[in-house]
Amino acid sequence: DESNWPLDDPLTVKRKFDNIFNLSGYTKAVDAMKKVRLHNVHEVDKHKLKVGHLKTYMERAQTLKKEIANDEDSIKQMNKVIDEFDEKSSIFTEEMKELEEKVSTY
Repeated sequence: DESNWPLDDPLTVKRKFDNIFNLSGYTKAVDAMKKVRLHNVHEVDKHKLKVGHLKTYMERAQTLKKEIANDEDSIKQMNKVIDEFDEKSSIFTEEMKELEEKVSTY
């Protein structure tokens, strides 16, 4: 009966080999390394995903900065045009006052 142990169920055979070769510590270490590796793989995947999102946010931020710079330039140009119109308006207002005075004297 003792010589038929290789035909026993797999769990019993594994225990027998573990006892013969003293592999229980090795098996535990391999299992622990597998768990750590699996955890690290999941962590790496999470970080890759996060890096992808951060790259997208960075690209969007750069685009927005460029748009803001362009808008600021446009605002400066529009303010110059407004200042020019204000100057012309004040000149026209002065001319209009002068013309009204001339007309009122006639």
